[in-house]
Amino acid sequence: MPAKPPKPVCRTFIMCRRIIKDEQTKESILLAPLFEIYSPTFPLIADVSIYSRIADANGTYQLELQLLSLEGEAVWRESQKGKLEAPNPLATGVLEFPHRQVFIPRPGKYEMVLLANGEDIFRDVLFVKSLTPPPQPPRE
Repeated sequence: MPAKPPKPVCRTFIMCRRIIKDEQTKESILLAPLFEIYSPTFPLIADVSIYSRIADANGTYQLELQLLSLEGEAVWRESQKGKLEAPNPLATGVLEFPHRQVFIPRPGKYEMVLLANGEDIFRDVLFVKSLTPPPQPPRE
């Protein structure tokens, strides 16, 4: 039985609206970093992109993203197609998860979690708030 690969370390984890790749420099441009999402209606499917950097990975990893409620319930999850191969533990790898369609059942406080082989390697808070329409003036 092959040895279990070491738990990687997540050095960067940024949720944003969009990731653009500069064709000349190959740099990633993150648009509208977010920790809050507003919506007038629920449930909601939010278009969220995630940029992350991992280090100390050495082996094969199955990656998964989860959105957890405060009670720890996974209200949304997505496993990556294929596995991450990390042959060099000294290298730092960039992982981009563009345009994930995240299901959010109701307003509240959530945690977006990145897992590698089922182990939590990073989590970040996400506040989801109801956008109430402005009050209407009385009709005469």
